[in-house]
Amino acid sequence: MNQKEKIFRSQNWFYLITYAILLIFLLTKFDIMWGWFNRLLNLLSPLFYGIGIAFVLNLPMTFMEKLLIQHVGPRKRWYRPVAIITTLIVATTVVFLLSSVIFPQVIENIVMLVNNIPIYIKNIVQLSNQLLENFHVDYTISIQEIFHVPLDQIVPTITKWASDVAPDLLGNTWNATMSIAGVLANWFMGFMLSLYLLSSKEKFIRQLRMLIVAIFPKKVYEWIFYVGKKTNATFTSFISGQLVEAVILGCIFYVALLILKMPYALLISCCIAVTSIVPMFGAMIGQFFGFLLILAINPIKSLVFVVVFQLIQQFEGNVIYPKVVGNSVGLPGIWVLLSIVVFGGLMGLFGMLIAVPATAVLYTLLKETVYHKIKQKGIKVTNKEIIDL
Repeated sequence: MNQKEKIFRSQNWFYLITYAILLIFLLTKFDIMWGWFNRLLNLLSPLFYGIGIAFVLNLPMTFMEKLLIQHVGPRKRWYRPVAIITTLIVATTVVFLLSSVIFPQVIENIVMLVNNIPIYIKNIVQLSNQLLENFHVDYTISIQEIFHVPLDQIVPTITKWASDVAPDLLGNTWNATMSIAGVLANWFMGFMLSLYLLSSKEKFIRQLRMLIVAIFPKKVYEWIFYVGKKTNATFTSFISGQLVEAVILGCIFYVALLILKMPYALLISCCIAVTSIVPMFGAMIGQFFGFLLILAINPIKSLVFVVVFQLIQQFEGNVIYPKVVGNSVGLPGIWVLLSIVVFGGLMGLFGMLIAVPATAVLYTLLKETVYHKIKQKGIKVTNKEIIDL
């Protein structure tokens, strides 16, 4: 055995022993390592927010740069700042329009909703009594019985509740305030980081590619670049299409509810538009919210609303969604359902938002790998038999 072979074997043993020690440490101190990992994620949360904001703002910014190249000429250094400023102006304008036009009406509907709570309770009690009468149940619900509280018990009850709950309420309020302030600070820092990322995105992408090429062998970094390209295309198609589709769906519902003279048309339409960003389950939440609002005023109209909702959903799912979002994010229904359940359980609302595009990427990669392996083996798989080619 020559000197080179001895050095090679000693290096292998050194790597093996090092990996074994690290694995044992990780298994025995898993709770500590997991705590450090969560703390690192919390510290890096502004960076993650910045990447997410930059990814969304990059869509209109890229569109603006393409317009400048088409109408002004070849790419110049001042295109990027102009595109970023224009994107921020458009985003600010949209927020201003929502704040000045839509939000006041939504707030007005919410105030009207709160003021009409006694009417809703009265209607629900009447409806419940009618149902009890139809089922021949000898019982009647009375509003006075629901809200009747002896006067001499009101003050002692409120005093006892305040003395028991106030300390915890103040502590929870302080914790909630600090938590909200921390989230707002992270979002502000993320927004500032997103501007840096957008202004020099090519530089950061090149540095990341150089790092990957330096660490991994050729086959591995080519596969990483392919997955990154596929992921970027899928998420871009999904986010842009989902936002446009949500706006279209909200407008369609608003017009339909106005034609049918449904109450709280704008409030329900906005709720459906926002919740429909989450595939499958989001629109159901909006439907349930609108159904409850209309049910308290007019039970018959609430049933009409459910029928109209299903008709618009079928039109949206079969006509609008394929044209706006496209087939690049297309998944079988079972995988959409499972992805939302799994990702939502792991990461909450954020997981539900990224569930479909993330699963679409995994599904595509798995399908390509399976087809490649089957082709290498020279066989064809059908529903009934396996054919050796």
